[in-house]
Amino acid sequence: MNTKKNLSDYTDEELLITQKQTKTIVIALGSFMFLAFIFFIYTAIKTSNYAFIAIGCGTSVSLMPLIAKLSMINKEIKLRKK
Repeated sequence: MNTKKNLSDYTDEELLITQKQTKTIVIALGSFMFLAFIFFIYTAIKTSNYAFIAIGCGTSVSLMPLIAKLSMINKEIKLRKK
């Protein structure tokens, strides 16, 4: 049984709440990932172990699904406003 609803099944209020929650999560995780990236760059330079730079760059990949979801929510809200 599929319990997930399509975005078209949400009401306008639910879409706005979901958009706000998703945007908050993206900002919070993005800030944390940026700080982690800075830490990895600093550690790579300090220890001359440049593999940490690759790890730092790889952390941004984990935000892609959330950014895609936020984009889909924004598109659905735009479609309903027309």
